[in-house]
Amino acid sequence: MHELSIAQSILDLVRPYVPEGGRVESVRLKVGEQSGVVAESLEFCWSAVVPGTPLADSHLVIEKSPFLIRCDACGAESESEGGLAVCPRCDSPRTRVTSGMELQVLDLELLEQPPVRA
Repeated sequence: MHELSIAQSILDLVRPYVPEGGRVESVRLKVGEQSGVVAESLEFCWSAVVPGTPLADSHLVIEKSPFLIRCDACGAESESEGGLAVCPRCDSPRTRVTSGMELQVLDLELLEQPPVRA
């Protein structure tokens, strides 16, 4: 289950951006259809790595991105099923993946802190 190491890496990546005393409500991710990441497993693993951190009360918001290819032969950009990188318009194998392989941290949402009373 590589999602556990991915969850830990995300925690390590975002933790320095949490202000001292701050708490995080959510971490928003973009996960490609063909990235090999199982969203449900990643969410489960997230709940295992965040206790005792400023992200303990946080959850992941996962935006899935479709697998898109751009054909070098005809210029068409299209969604491809099952990771096939052959142009559905002209059947050319000369394509480039433009989306669907990524795993990106997009942003954090912090919980509001109550005002400090002196």
